[in-house]
Amino acid sequence: MLQFGENLNWFGFFIEANEETFESLLRNHGASRKVRCLRKFVEFDGTNRLDRLIQEAGFPTDFDLLSIDIDGADYFVWESLNFFRPRVVVIEFNPSIPNDVVFVQARDMNVNQGSSLLALTFPGKQKGYELICCTACNAFFVVKEFFSLFGLESNHITKLFVPASDGRIFHGFDSYIHVTGMPRLIWSGTAVESDDFQVIPASLRRFGDAQSRVISIEK
Repeated sequence: MLQFGENLNWFGFFIEANEETFESLLRNHGASRKVRCLRKFVEFDGTNRLDRLIQEAGFPTDFDLLSIDIDGADYFVWESLNFFRPRVVVIEFNPSIPNDVVFVQARDMNVNQGSSLLALTFPGKQKGYELICCTACNAFFVVKEFFSLFGLESNHITKLFVPASDGRIFHGFDSYIHVTGMPRLIWSGTAVESDDFQVIPASLRRFGDAQSRVISIEK
């Protein structure tokens, strides 16, 4: 942020609810006249909604860059932004969700699951944005008027991002559940095996129409 201020004459505005993180922001940026730090818990509605906080900070409606990184309900914070249209939006998504899955976590700040990249493209389109690139867990959207400047032949998410975990779950005729593409949980490192997902006992995991292996020979 200091580099943006020094090199591009930008003004920065950090909003942080966590006390320790906020103190770190003050140590790193509090002395700068071009950075404002606000300790506030952003909400979807009411006096702490993002629209109102940005408005109180005196930003123009088309300011340059908005970064949303709250480890969960990022989708809904962006969705709630109606008055402002920043030129670039950087927003966190859950990189463990396959590219073809639309997943949006509960509209609850106490839930920390995140939403899929594909899901975030929908409010992006509704607000007039196009996806231009992705990092490990952040998607970069630009207002559609500037999209042609990036020279992308396609901005389909399969061209821009490979999920960190591309898990699939299916089951056999015998109801045994198989898990593939997800060897471990990304953040805890816990190994994932198909045996962990069985919902019915082995004694019931069989296919009724299968031919029997028991051969009966009568005299």
